[in-house]
Amino acid sequence: PADGVFDAIFIGSGPGSLACAATMAKIGWRCAIFEQGEQLGGGAHVFPERGYEFETGVHYLGDEAEMKGLLSFLTCGRLELAPIGTPVEGEQGGVMYDNVLLKGTGDFKFLAGKHKFLAMLRRRFPSNGKEIDAFEAVYAHHASSAYKESAAMFFTLKVPWLLNLWCVRWLRTLLQTRVMGRHFFRSSQRSAEEMLTSCGIPIGSDLGAVILGQYGDSGMRPDKLSAMMHLGVMSHYSDGACYPVGGSGQIPRKLNAVVIAGGGRSFTQASVTSLLMAADGHTCVGVTINGGVEVRSKVVVSGIGAQRSYDHLIRPLPSPALASAATDAIARIEGATEHSVAFIFLFLGLDISTQPADERDARSHNTWIYPETDFTSMEKEIEQSAPWSRPMPMFVASGSAKDAKWESTFGKDKKTVVVLSQCPWAWVAPWAHMAHAEREKDASYADFKQRAQAAMMEQGFRVVFPKLEPYIVHATVGTPLTTNNFLGTTLGECYGRSATPSRWLCPDLSPYTPVKNLLLTGQDVVTLGLTGAIASYRRGLACDEQNAKAHFNLAVALEAINTSGTVGG
Repeated sequence: PADGVFDAIFIGSGPGSLACAATMAKIGWRCAIFEQGEQLGGGAHVFPERGYEFETGVHYLGDEAEMKGLLSFLTCGRLELAPIGTPVEGEQGGVMYDNVLLKGTGDFKFLAGKHKFLAMLRRRFPSNGKEIDAFEAVYAHHASSAYKESAAMFFTLKVPWLLNLWCVRWLRTLLQTRVMGRHFFRSSQRSAEEMLTSCGIPIGSDLGAVILGQYGDSGMRPDKLSAMMHLGVMSHYSDGACYPVGGSGQIPRKLNAVVIAGGGRSFTQASVTSLLMAADGHTCVGVTINGGVEVRSKVVVSGIGAQRSYDHLIRPLPSPALASAATDAIARIEGATEHSVAFIFLFLGLDISTQPADERDARSHNTWIYPETDFTSMEKEIEQSAPWSRPMPMFVASGSAKDAKWESTFGKDKKTVVVLSQCPWAWVAPWAHMAHAEREKDASYADFKQRAQAAMMEQGFRVVFPKLEPYIVHATVGTPLTTNNFLGTTLGECYGRSATPSRWLCPDLSPYTPVKNLLLTGQDVVTLGLTGAIASYRRGLACDEQNAKAHFNLAVALEAINTSGTVGG
């Protein structure tokens, strides 16, 4: 800027930062985004390699009008979304967006349309009609307008600055838990397994496993996962799924374009190493980049996660009061939540130029593969087992098949597939002390990744794409250490702090910090995933642009800070 001061600086370029910055650009704020990695987008970033483009976080979005309208608003209508899924023929046919494979039982096709999902359950489990009826009532409640309004109010109550003061925070809690947000809060305080049990569905049953078949979208095992989070995921996809035209990288690209059009700037490989403080020691006036370059702004917004913000930005400040406040906040966050799941990825590039035309596989649904039906027991056993010594759950999808513009961009003979599975931190901890370059040269780490690739090929890729292996021309494995390196995470967590019942009232998962002019955004502040986080601030931002122009002000911009988030799915 001509005066040398940005209106707002954003630390990190996840969808939370980008969505907020785009919103503020619409009211004339010049925003600077600093990303320590090589690509914008945080958990939603894509990366090019060997002539392919691979998605890392956004594997699908719900075909939901509210979410699509808000993404359109944020990107000024420039983000195109197209339906995805594989047609299923027959009387019970439709468009399949997810397929759940249970060992020894078969596959369960999730078709667009809530009624089709419930019909599938009744058809496959005819003797469990009473239990399915009970689940349907719970499912319907979470799709009701009363519940949605309650959820919106629960998070909107985080916005007023006054309600974040310690002396009146009890009032916010009362309103969230007993009055305006009570429906949401009640649902958030029981686990997904407790929800099943309340419906009379046994843990570990095939019926229970199918209902929990998408639990991987929420980043926590079912005995700890808040029922609200899982039911929210199911409701989000109940009408089917869609995908950005041009690939998932279009989300950060289009959001960033709005920031640039508003006079802002974005920078990669620009690590924020400290905050710049005013003479009073309590007011943030900018940041220091890469240990030396000072950039000033009126407001600084951190999108790197609540705990990391307190630990890396606030606790090192010279003020004893702020350092103490940060230490206390970290203790509360760690007491209420834990790190969400860490994944290991297998990215595959295929050259199908020699594949016969009648063998081409254009399926665009996702496949969830489970070796057991008691997911909590399965995860506990995995955590206690040696790496790759037992069958693992897998998620398999083709990003190229979902992108309506893939062929015009990359050609009809290129295809991508991603296989991912959970990865306990203990499996990669032996190499955590190494720098990225050193680790990549380490023979034992290379062996771990080779064993990971072999297991993911056998248990994931070959199960879904048994005829495509001869066409693989490129394969690369990304571990939780890779996630740490490129996204700056702590334990490779992909969803920030976990969605456990105790998370929702943690006072420090809030847009406000004890440092004046330092605010927080991202999925830690509201809820997990891009879609849930963006949808949660529909109360503060109108989808109609003309109405928004009439009512925008700083308070609305701060509400956007509160409610923008990152990727799920």
